[in-house]
Amino acid sequence: TLTFALSGPEIQRSAKVSVVAKVSVVAFATTLTFALRWISGPLREIARGCTRIANGDTSYRLSQISKVQDEFADVVAGVNCMADRFQQSEEDLQQKVRERSDQLLRSQRLANVGFLAAGVAHEVNTPLAGISSYTQMLLSGADASDPRTRLLEKIEQQTFRAARIVSGLLNLSRPAAMDASETTTCDWNAIVTDVVTLLEHQFDMQRVKVRRELSGEPVLVTGV
Repeated sequence: TLTFALSGPEIQRSAKVSVVAKVSVVAFATTLTFALRWISGPLREIARGCTRIANGDTSYRLSQISKVQDEFADVVAGVNCMADRFQQSEEDLQQKVRERSDQLLRSQRLANVGFLAAGVAHEVNTPLAGISSYTQMLLSGADASDPRTRLLEKIEQQTFRAARIVSGLLNLSRPAAMDASETTTCDWNAIVTDVVTLLEHQFDMQRVKVRRELSGEPVLVTGV
């Protein structure tokens, strides 16, 4: 059996080494704990902010975690910039949804008006055709000097006018062409005349006088 005996100076050196090692371990552990707290705290704040933004609160912004311009400040600035873009995209999307909703609502209203106009036009067209036919039959054998002939002519004129109104209603009920490449040529004078004819009764009811000054030649326009 071998036995080693340490002298007094060696024992003191060993004790000093042991104390230094213990102090180093404690200092390292303390430093590591503070470092983890310094890192984990801001990371938790950033994670909570990102989660809040991801859940739909795009108006939320992270506050500056660090007083100095370090990596955490860069991360916070990046997250806030991302939130700004998210909020702008959300506002743009909501605006587009509102515009699309308004367009769909107007299209639905126009479709309803067209459907109603088509139904009214078809219901009126049948008796109107009968009135016009009977009036023309009576006029074919009527005496020009008979005062009732003038009344029959007025009836015929009004049936023609009603027929033009029905034709306008049917044109209103037809869906417009969606292809912008499909164009047609129209006479502007005829369009104005049709519009005034459709609104003539309302003008009379409101005692509105309309003066038309149309060109003697057809005014051709091209439209979709």
